[in-house]
Amino acid sequence: MSRYPLLLLLVLPWSTQAVICKSVDAKGGITYSDVPAGDCKHPVTLPEVSRYAPPPVGAGAELPADNGTSDVEAAFTGYTEMRIEQPAANGTVRSNEGRVPVAVYLVPSLQQGHYLQLVLDGTPVGPPAATLGSTLTGVSPGVHSLGARIIDAQGRVLYSTASISFTLLHRAEKTTIPTTPPNAAYQPRYVPPSNGKTDFQPPSPVQPFKPGAGKPDYSPKSQADYTPKTTPIPQASDNTHPDFAPSYRP
Repeated sequence: MSRYPLLLLLVLPWSTQAVICKSVDAKGGITYSDVPAGDCKHPVTLPEVSRYAPPPVGAGAELPADNGTSDVEAAFTGYTEMRIEQPAANGTVRSNEGRVPVAVYLVPSLQQGHYLQLVLDGTPVGPPAATLGSTLTGVSPGVHSLGARIIDAQGRVLYSTASISFTLLHRAEKTTIPTTPPNAAYQPRYVPPSNGKTDFQPPSPVQPFKPGAGKPDYSPKSQADYTPKTTPIPQASDNTHPDFAPSYRP
C-alpha cells in the first residue's frame, strides 16, 4: 500500500509541467511561456511530431549484392555519338610552344575503365586519359589531322571519331621601336690603324695657301719645224715616177 502514494508523487509533477501557455496583455502583445497547466488559461496544442517507421524486413529477405556497378553502368550498351569540339575543324591554333587544347564530346559520358586516346597525324600521342579533355604539346607549325578513340584497359578500341584538320601557327612577337636610342647605343666604332697611332693630329697651326709673287707664263712655247724622216720621192728624167705609171692590160 505504501507504493501507490510514491507513484502519485512521481506522476503529479509531470502532469503540471510541459504546458506552453499563450497570454495576451492589455496592449495586444502575445507572449508564450512554460507554466504549470493549472495556471494556464490558454494552453497551446502542439502538432504531433512526425515519425517514420521502416517497413519490416522478412526473415528470408536478402539485400542485393553490391557488385561495384551502378544502375547506369549496368545499363551501358555502347557509345552513340562522339566528336572533337576543340580545336575547331579547319581552324587555326596559335601557340609558340606548340600547345593544342583538345576537348571531345561523347554520348553517353565516359564510362569507368574507359580512356580517351588522341591520334595526331595517324599516330597515337600522349597517355590515355580518363577525361574528355587534354592538351597536346610539342606540335610543330603547319597543317595537322587530329582524331580520338575510346579504348578500354586492354587497349581495345571501343569507339572512334572522324579526324579533323587544323593549322598551328606561331604568334608574331610584338616589337617596340624606340623613339630615342638608349644609352651607349648607335655609337660609332673606332678601329685604330695597325701602325699603332690611335688618332690623327693635323699640323698646328694650319698654314694658309699663298700664291707665288710672279705671274705664271701662259704664252705658247715655240716648236721646231716639222721635217719628215722619209726619203723624198726621186724625180724621173721624164718627170714621171715609175711607181705612178699607169698600167693598161687588155
